[in-house]
Amino acid sequence: MKTRQTSTGVFFSDELLTKVGSKEIEFLRQEVHNTALKRNRLCVHRSLDDCVHEMFVLLMKESYIRPHKHIKKVESLYVVEGSADAIFFDDNGSITEIIQLGDYASGKQFYYRIGEPVYHTLLIRSEYFIYLETTQGPFKQSDSLKAKWSPKEENLASVKEYKRLLDASVFNILQRREFEKGSVLVVGSDGIIGGELARQLRYEGKTLIETTRRPKSVSGSRIFLDLEGDISEWRIPESISTAYICAAMSVQEKCKNSPVQSSMINVHNTVKLATMLVSKRIFVVVPSTNLVFDGNVGFRKSNEPMNPITEYGRQKAEADKQLLKLGDLVGIVRFSKVVGANMPLICNWINDLKRNRVIHPFSNMMMAPVALGQAVDVLYQVGKRRLSGVIQVSPEKDVTYAEVARYIASRIGVNLDLVKPRKWEESGIDLEAVPKHTALDTNRLRHALGIKPKGVWEVIDSLLEL
Repeated sequence: MKTRQTSTGVFFSDELLTKVGSKEIEFLRQEVHNTALKRNRLCVHRSLDDCVHEMFVLLMKESYIRPHKHIKKVESLYVVEGSADAIFFDDNGSITEIIQLGDYASGKQFYYRIGEPVYHTLLIRSEYFIYLETTQGPFKQSDSLKAKWSPKEENLASVKEYKRLLDASVFNILQRREFEKGSVLVVGSDGIIGGELARQLRYEGKTLIETTRRPKSVSGSRIFLDLEGDISEWRIPESISTAYICAAMSVQEKCKNSPVQSSMINVHNTVKLATMLVSKRIFVVVPSTNLVFDGNVGFRKSNEPMNPITEYGRQKAEADKQLLKLGDLVGIVRFSKVVGANMPLICNWINDLKRNRVIHPFSNMMMAPVALGQAVDVLYQVGKRRLSGVIQVSPEKDVTYAEVARYIASRIGVNLDLVKPRKWEESGIDLEAVPKHTALDTNRLRHALGIKPKGVWEVIDSLLEL
């Protein structure tokens, strides 16, 4: 093809019968490296005054197209090669629509047409993105309006930061879209966390499928699944977008006394089920525990090496390790100690105190209570936003069981002398380990989800109000 170059990265066809094939596209691919903005175009219209403008445009991944809109012009885009997100904004810069673009074979949208002035840009996802753009002529610079809320192309640092923030916003929106379009699977809705999570999801209007290990509890939307058995033939329900694996053997004594049985549930089949789900592009959320750490140091970060000292902790640490290898479709939520209104220990304390009975809470055992409601909210948000990796949930400090008991006694107005603390060693209970610290670092919870953990006494107050 005979072409003429009118400016950096802009080429015009000089032929009356213009043909474009792989040779011409390869020409653009080679020439684009000579441009500072990493973009170029081959115009197949003859001049700027033509009534119809048709351009093969090539953008590299680092390209920046400043958000803009065309006044009184129609514009269409047809994908030739590569992938990108077309992002549309209102006049204030808020995202109103995202179109994931790819060629026909990709299964994504390969064409769009803009029939009215609207701010838009492209985020390039592949090394090269090539498309045919068609719009009306003649060309006038004044017909294109740049968004004042977006950085100019020459402000490189501002452009880099804007693209980073825009990419994060697009990611969050697309993840929520995935969550909203499919059904949710809750594995282990018989349990405290799974049952409360299922109630929350129903309240949010989600189409819900639950599993139970109790045959008598099976119903239309409640199907049988026992992680203690062979799950290799279990069929994943259709249209699932997100799954929560809440089924677990979490009683430490049972894990210690039955390590093979508990490991089958907590490690082998949890990982196996997660692998099956991820293979179908289903996002998986799994609760975990602070006991993946030894507790000798407080406020462990989520990326610190795990060093459990209990059987349950070892199993959860191994599960976390294998689950994280599954990639970006797995989110793990580590809790310190989840407490609900029906927690037997606290209920028994309250009942005994109200009957003027002495209680003996441990003075040398720590807890960092997390309200069941907030635990479920974090799980819900991690699934909704498809936030991979590890999120940790914990209050701001550890307190002893004795401190919690005294606080409860004070709040319900009973004689504080009824609280007679003692050391756990005096109880005759055989405990595998007693961590010195249970509270976890929660920086990612705050920054990635914008959730502030409830304080210790706020959690305890919430139990007393129910």
